[in-house]
Amino acid sequence: MQMAKEYKDANSPTSGAIQQVSRGGTVTEFDKWRVPAANWVKLNSDAKWCKESCKCYAGAVIRDRQGKFLGAQFNDIGIALSALMAEALALPEGVMLARELNWNCVEFESDSKVLIQALRGEIGTPVEIDVIIWDVLQWSKNMNSKLQFIKSTVNNAAHLVAHWDCGSELLIMYLWSTT
Repeated sequence: MQMAKEYKDANSPTSGAIQQVSRGGTVTEFDKWRVPAANWVKLNSDAKWCKESCKCYAGAVIRDRQGKFLGAQFNDIGIALSALMAEALALPEGVMLARELNWNCVEFESDSKVLIQALRGEIGTPVEIDVIIWDVLQWSKNMNSKLQFIKSTVNNAAHLVAHWDCGSELLIMYLWSTT
C-alpha cells in the first residue's frame, strides 16, 4: 500500500526536487519517489546497522515505471564497521538482484549522500568503502545505470525490507512478481 501511495505522490503536479550543491558537483535530492525513465526500473537499497554488534542487513526493492513491485531482497550481510559501510554493502546486493532478474537499465537510489557522491566520483572515496565502491562499479559495468541520492523518507520500501525481522534464522530472502 505504501508503494502505491509513493507512486501516486511521485506523479502529483506538486512533486518537486530540491537542489543541493556539494563539493565537486550537484546532488539532486528528491522529496518523493519518482518513476524511472521509460524502459528502466528503479532499485532502492537501504541498510540496517546495529552499532553494538556491528551486524549489517541489506534491503533492496525494484519497481517499474508504473510503480509496480518487481522484486525485493533481504540479506544478512554480516559485519560492517560503520553505518556508511553498511549502506555501501547494501548497494552491491541490489546490483546483484537487478542482474539476477535480468534488468539492464537500472536507476539506483540510496539515502546515503556520501555513498552516491563517492560512486559518481564527486568526492574522494572514504577508505572504509573504497573496495566496495570498486566492486559496485565493476559489477554494474555491463548495465546502463544511474545513481541518485534520495531522502530517507522516500526510501521507505527498501528501509522496511532492510529492517525485516533481524532476529529470524532467515539469511537471504528474494521476492519477485510473476505477473
